[in-house]
Amino acid sequence: GKAEVDDSKIKYPELTEKPNKGPILVFADFPKDLDEKNKFLFEVVLEGKPDLERRPEYYLPYASNKEKIIEKAKSLEKLITNSEINKYKVEKLLQKNANKKDDLLFLPLVGKNNDLALVLDKNTGLPVDGIGVDPWL
Repeated sequence: GKAEVDDSKIKYPELTEKPNKGPILVFADFPKDLDEKNKFLFEVVLEGKPDLERRPEYYLPYASNKEKIIEKAKSLEKLITNSEINKYKVEKLLQKNANKKDDLLFLPLVGKNNDLALVLDKNTGLPVDGIGVDPWL
């Protein structure tokens, strides 16, 4: 299929090398400089340019940003509140992966067709699995 992002704008060569298994993991971060951040927001909101997840010029190596990723991740408890379907899906995931709920976190993941909850190991920040639920709580 057609590439979703312009690879030529990726600043880190290791982010262009496809792993043997799974996707390339990246961390996307907003510009630190206030003027650049305002320009970015203007482009997204008023000019209709792609948001952060589709802007490879803001991609950083995942491994060197694990602490930030873990800090932003949410408890699986948030997924199961007020939803029996989500509770069932989380329980199935825990059984499948032999994990305890307190050992895992999740982040919303923007998918090509559907968004999902990307489940992460609380200690390593690495993906464990995904759950097909609405992650935007």
